[in-house]
Amino acid sequence: MLSRSCLGVVLLLAGLLVPFSGWCTGIGPSLADRLALSAPEERIPVIVQMKQSPRPPLPADLTTGQRRLAVVRALRLASEERQRSVRRLLQDWRRRYRELWIINGLALELTAAEIEALAALPEVESIRYDTPLLLAAEPVQPMATVTSSSWNLTSIGVDQVFGLSGQGKVVAVLDTGVDLGHPEFTAGSWRGNAGDWYNPFVADCTADPTNCGACDLEATQPCDIDGHGTGVASLIVGQSLGVAPGAQWIAAKIWRDDGWTTNSRILGALQWVLDPDNDPATDDAPDVVNGSWGFETLPGVCVTDFESAVQQLKDAGILVAFAAGNIGPSASTSISPANNPNNFAVGSVGVTQTVSLFSSRGPSPCDAPDEVFPELVAPGESITIAQPGGGYAVASGTSFSTPHVSGIMALLLEGFPQTPSVQMETVLKTTAKDLGDAGPDNDYGYGLVDALAAYQYLLPPAPELIAPADQDSGLAVDLTLSWRQSPDPLGAAVTNSVWLSTDPGFSGAVPVQVTRASADSAVSPVPLFLLAVLLPPGLFWRHRNRSVAIGLLLLVVLTLLSCGGGGGGSSAPVTDPDVRQLDVTGLTPATTYYWKVQARTARGDLASESPVYSFTTQ
Repeated sequence: MLSRSCLGVVLLLAGLLVPFSGWCTGIGPSLADRLALSAPEERIPVIVQMKQSPRPPLPADLTTGQRRLAVVRALRLASEERQRSVRRLLQDWRRRYRELWIINGLALELTAAEIEALAALPEVESIRYDTPLLLAAEPVQPMATVTSSSWNLTSIGVDQVFGLSGQGKVVAVLDTGVDLGHPEFTAGSWRGNAGDWYNPFVADCTADPTNCGACDLEATQPCDIDGHGTGVASLIVGQSLGVAPGAQWIAAKIWRDDGWTTNSRILGALQWVLDPDNDPATDDAPDVVNGSWGFETLPGVCVTDFESAVQQLKDAGILVAFAAGNIGPSASTSISPANNPNNFAVGSVGVTQTVSLFSSRGPSPCDAPDEVFPELVAPGESITIAQPGGGYAVASGTSFSTPHVSGIMALLLEGFPQTPSVQMETVLKTTAKDLGDAGPDNDYGYGLVDALAAYQYLLPPAPELIAPADQDSGLAVDLTLSWRQSPDPLGAAVTNSVWLSTDPGFSGAVPVQVTRASADSAVSPVPLFLLAVLLPPGLFWRHRNRSVAIGLLLLVVLTLLSCGGGGGGSSAPVTDPDVRQLDVTGLTPATTYYWKVQARTARGDLASESPVYSFTTQ
């Protein structure tokens, strides 16, 4: 079984290897060369791209799902509006086409005369050759039995992120396919909805099975003859091998069984990511995309064929990770699309956390001089992976370091689902373990990805309890709880949940929410329907009966104040803008209470928590 340590690409044009450039106005140079060799009636595969109009910025308050739907609708609408005249012309010519609304384009076959005619239309930005692409094969070493080594997972802190498995998150694997029947992928691992297996080769291979394999003809469920995609997927969601075994996966087959594909097939897969069921009214896009492939025959070259399509995914809030390439150790060996601006590239390290000799190095020709390539490194040497037919193998390459990062993305999104994609990338770089020369560099990027450090960074700072002090006694039944809430490092508003109970386990207690409105310590009252909910039911009712005698319910008066103060006394102004307070009245005399404070942000429900303090009233 042949696999790919990273999917290299051979560009074939008239039997020769040629470099190719990005989109250009009019007819692209590779297409011009192809036209010069074509017969008048020969139909040539091309991609026609329309001129783009800037998309208005999306509202900042959209949820992740709303953002994805908005991007899909905007792209589809722009495509329909700008392609009307071109589509009418193609209908007159009786030419079939495939929509590429993700780039406002069309993929089809045209004669030289038809290409010239389309290129002259004012709405057409460019026409380029739909370049054939070929995988570069590399062997893997099959294993008779699975080893118990998990150094790759422990070295990146996955085993320390307790309670997170990627549950509720979906990762798209764009590769050679995935062996659905492998035991690493348990029932329900593949999401299995309509459209969750994308195979663009079925129609062509059904019409002409020449050079097509069995998996090329599979329209309904994932399959994999090559094994590369199965290995990649097993490192993301595999039950014993995966970083995020609780996540689900969907898959696009972007390479035919014989290793060939075209630019338009990959663009079609990137488009599928945005709308797998082809229904713009439903949000079924994945949360993360893994791209363990690249243009390995063009190291150090900026190939932007997929740049705009990948950017649409990122605009929709989808995280995307690409393999940095296996052309190291020389400098300037980055590959596209990993080296494209704003893309997230992953290099490789071995068990000693030294950069792999094969791992491609920066700088990237696409980036500004002060930027580094790759963004991160992850384990990529001698990694155990699943293979088709239920087997396993050992493989090396940035193809297999990349799914470690994709899996961590899924883990973190489970706990912090509303984290913007750009912010998540920033967190992963900020918290990476610095390796090599101090600071970011063009060998290790920002360093080794660290799941635990990223998790802890996404949590808001834990509150620090101030007063009453722990085990304080002789306090009044009316007092002020105060604590310090440091600002969130990512600038998000922090909401505190205050817990108060006579039970150290807080059984029956219900927290009250406290949100600091602004840094200038403005007063922010909380609605009174939250009053008195902190106390266990029995204690509350005892207080309520006594309160009725004096015509007033027991009050747990909650107000966000700009002042400090100790238990039992009136509040006095303080200069610390991070101090928050809760005034409590009507506690039971001679009773021990326990209190703690939790902190959350809008990124997710996971909370940091203060220690538990106790105090006793007089």
